[in-house]
Amino acid sequence: DNQPDKAAQVLEKGRKTLPKNPDIANLSGQVYAQQAQTAAPGQQKKFYAKSADAFAAAAKIQPKNAQSYLFAGQSYQQAGQPAEAIKYWNGYLKLEPKGQQAKQVKDQISQLLKGGGTTGGVGGSTSP
Repeated sequence: DNQPDKAAQVLEKGRKTLPKNPDIANLSGQVYAQQAQTAAPGQQKKFYAKSADAFAAAAKIQPKNAQSYLFAGQSYQQAGQPAEAIKYWNGYLKLEPKGQQAKQVKDQISQLLKGGGTTGGVGGSTSP
């Protein structure tokens, strides 16, 4: 119903009640990423960090879910945490070395390692 604050509250309660549920963690990541996109510039990194942490939790719960790793990497990059972004993107590449986003992920990792990371993230319709 276009109420991301309420959705985030409900999902956080769900994560506390069902901490091993990867779907709730992934949904939390998506909601926080949406909040980041509409937040004031000074608040965006905070929401992207929450998004990244939620996706990272989902990846830990369900270690074979490549999308959780991909989205965690994107969100960590947008939160200004390149080392964490690379860590989770490498997790994605380990699971999907020839995946749909593999080339873009490799390019982003290369840019970050060269010190020229962008805040755009990996493109495509699968972004959080």
